Amino acid sequence: MTDISRQIYQYMCDEIVGSEKVVKYRRLFFKIYEYVQNNFLLTSKYLISGGSKAEGLDLPGSDLDIMLISKKYIVYRSKTKTVNRRHAINKHILIIDTENAQPGFALLFVQNEPICDQNCVERKEDGTYLSSKLYILSFATKYTYHIINGPCLSNIDGRLDVAHSLLCPKWPSVAKDWATRKRSSGWPSIFLVSDIVKHGVLLVPIGSKSCSKEVHPLEWRISFSIPEKILIHTWSHTQILCYSILKILLKEVVKTTNGLESLLCSYFLKTTLFWLSEEIDTKNWIPEKLLVCFEMCLGRLVYWITHKYIPNYFIPEHNMIDRLYGQQSWDELLALMSFLHEIGWQSICLCDSFPPCAIFTYRENYIPPLYGFFDFEKAIIPLMNILSKNYHFLDVTYGSRHEAFTRCISFIIKATLPKKYKIVFLIMLSSISFNMTESLLCRQKSNKRSYIDHKSVQSCYLICAKTSVVTGWTLQALNLYLCGQYHSALTILEFAMSICSWEQFSISSSNDIHIRDFKERCFITYNCFSSLRQLKYYTRWFLFINNVQTFDYLLQLYPQQKCLLFATPFLLCYLRFTCYYRLQNIEGIIQSIQDLRMLCSDRLDDCYLRFVYQIMSDEYFDRYLNWIYTAEKSSYQY
Repeated sequence: MTDISRQIYQYMCDEIVGSEKVVKYRRLFFKIYEYVQNNFLLTSKYLISGGSKAEGLDLPGSDLDIMLISKKYIVYRSKTKTVNRRHAINKHILIIDTENAQPGFALLFVQNEPICDQNCVERKEDGTYLSSKLYILSFATKYTYHIINGPCLSNIDGRLDVAHSLLCPKWPSVAKDWATRKRSSGWPSIFLVSDIVKHGVLLVPIGSKSCSKEVHPLEWRISFSIPEKILIHTWSHTQILCYSILKILLKEVVKTTNGLESLLCSYFLKTTLFWLSEEIDTKNWIPEKLLVCFEMCLGRLVYWITHKYIPNYFIPEHNMIDRLYGQQSWDELLALMSFLHEIGWQSICLCDSFPPCAIFTYRENYIPPLYGFFDFEKAIIPLMNILSKNYHFLDVTYGSRHEAFTRCISFIIKATLPKKYKIVFLIMLSSISFNMTESLLCRQKSNKRSYIDHKSVQSCYLICAKTSVVTGWTLQALNLYLCGQYHSALTILEFAMSICSWEQFSISSSNDIHIRDFKERCFITYNCFSSLRQLKYYTRWFLFINNVQTFDYLLQLYPQQKCLLFATPFLLCYLRFTCYYRLQNIEGIIQSIQDLRMLCSDRLDDCYLRFVYQIMSDEYFDRYLNWIYTAEKSSYQY
């Protein structure tokens, strides 16, 4: 089993998860993402990233989990001496009560009324409590395009889960045994435990289901998301890969079985790894024993399912199977998991991600590539899609984008940071710059004000060009076009088109990039190429510009159109057409239309192409549009 363990270990490093460095760089990305959000953008809440992505995994179908910690509340363990505490300044104080709640859950007693969310409180004979049910419903009713998913609000496509949580800065007494219990493996160390306890816990708005089919309306679940992320970041790469195999098996085998979709979740798998990491000597978590460790995890899961008891890692008294399942479904799950445990490591061959012919011949047919990407690019480029989504989290107050841009660039210049840190900060700065495109296209009341604003955003687009040269110069050309500098815009467009390639990764909210996609690219890379140089030439952003009020009838299909959505190659050719059209360069117009026909790939592109044909075939249509847009612009200015 040693040889096959090594093969699968290497296969997962190359084809599915990535190397140890790839995992490390993913974590770095989210560390800096949190820093930028909390120090430069968010003002009303504190953001913590979670889920598989923040843990260092980026498996197909992985979603993004975000914890938003309210700055309006602070939770304490007792009622005594809370008012004078430093953390309680300008905050509503809540007292945690675990004695009258199910294990792993708590009630939140309101110490002083009124509080800001007065509609979320419920009064009982023994006092007033903050209701978890009313708290999450207050968000769901306000933002109807999101759905409640456990303690989270999920967006329409289900790829983003946001948990609006509360902070308890002190370690809860109900979990005090975790900090002191003996561990045969020596993991986590006493120093790590001491550090984790200082971070406290979070409380998320969902109650237990132990006594009924409905959740308890007052209970809040004690969340150990922060301690869990710290612990996972200390795992060896073998532990990470073992966890990944379990997640793949869950998704591709267990959840595809009718009736078993909701019985097991990935959190149970994480809990299994936590318990076994305490019990198994760290020397056993090595590549040669990957499959042995995997089989031990399966065995532990079968044992727990047999007894219908999965103990929470921090509070063992909390049975995480806290809902009433049908006996038949549970028996079917036990039968399936017992079968998987019986065939052992060969169960992974049931997964599409592990085709046997590829695994068993992997190293035999392996040829070291003459070209390829480095670990940093493999980790960072797929995660850049998160920035392109431009999430505006619910019930969050954002600061000025211009101020965030200034503070971020000042930090990058002044701080002494490792090279990779600076590159990721520069990527974050570029994403802020992309979002500032709205200021370029907003309506202006005077030509002087418009000129000043157009000049001020030029630095933003030069920053964009540092991380995506095609996108940055495309935006710069758009800026020059709106300023009427058509010849300068054409010069930049020609340069941008010369380096635009279909081999580049398209960074967009709808285009997921995974580690296997890098093998399909034919870029030649050299050791002398820096990571930043590779990022800037091998990526281009799908441009989405919101709040458009330019009143340019060549850019907007109708005056009330509030957003522009373009694939970068199509926008390059379309901008070239608009410049030639303004200059009345017939030869350039004809060439641009031919290029647009070749690039037209979806319904939106087709709309713009038909518009081009219409405006070229009817000179009166051009005059009519010019009159309509001029009148619309005048009505907005006055």
